Amino acid sequence: MAKKPRHVNQQVQPPEVRGALDLATLRGLAAPSRRELIEAVTTVLAQGELVGRGRAAAGALEQVLIGQRSGKTAPGTLVSDLRENILTEVEALKLPLGQERQLSVEPLRNTLDLQRHVLLMRLLIGGITYATPIGQSLWRGAEPVGVSWRFCWSAATDASIELAASRGLTARQIAETVLLTRQAGNPGEAAALLKEAAACGTQTAAERAFQVAAPLASRVGLGGAVDLPVTLSDVASARIPGASLLPPTQRVRAAGLCNEFTAAAVRELHGILGSDDPADARALATFAAQGSSHALGQGHALRQLARNGSPLMQGAAPGLL
Repeated sequence: MAKKPRHVNQQVQPPEVRGALDLATLRGLAAPSRRELIEAVTTVLAQGELVGRGRAAAGALEQVLIGQRSGKTAPGTLVSDLRENILTEVEALKLPLGQERQLSVEPLRNTLDLQRHVLLMRLLIGGITYATPIGQSLWRGAEPVGVSWRFCWSAATDASIELAASRGLTARQIAETVLLTRQAGNPGEAAALLKEAAACGTQTAAERAFQVAAPLASRVGLGGAVDLPVTLSDVASARIPGASLLPPTQRVRAAGLCNEFTAAAVRELHGILGSDDPADARALATFAAQGSSHALGQGHALRQLARNGSPLMQGAAPGLL
């Protein structure tokens, strides 16, 4: 009886497996590691491309080498109260848990979405890796009323919660701690602090932002005198989601500070008479759009810029009158 060729019963290995085994042999390893597997798949399936085929191969490798499964802590293991409180709030607001999902939140239209937005902003500012806002552009010149968020509760979420546990026991407390300990000394930092404090609906952080902003009205430049009133006006009129949760007295205080900074902007208009900086021209346009409360002083300053200003100011001011 004739013998069968030796290669008939031998199983042919896929090229990516052979590549990983050969790389391990060349490097003196007993078996291929993660490095050899990735290099072999990139070479064979993606043909060395880092984009296109490479991204498709990377997505498949993520599911195979990493996956979505995670273990559980042993019974009786101590768990931080912050994690339990965050999970309770997330479940009460019916926010997604587990795999990555996307959800649109419209905080200016209903109470549930407002509560969702405030919680998500507190987690984001508190450093919890759970939800990330997706940037939206203007639609036909109108600001969008909804914000899209990408959700994913993963091992990174649990790790970030444990790191943030020293700042408080609730999402509100960790956000307040971050905002109260943040450095804020110039108009840009004060505006960012006030905007985030209003978005979180935290009264103490908003009060600190007011204390930082109030002394700046007497020494602020045109750029700061224009940027801060925009944020203060948004807080006073509750255009920032979460600002409606602040006490009425704070919103009235925001309106008062807005008038002070608008007056400071009118004062600073004379300081850019000979300016050739495009940033001053942009600040001038922003102020002209929101300085209606000081229309008389604004109009006089713009006419003076149009007559005696630098070429840049003479070109910008007439279009704003």
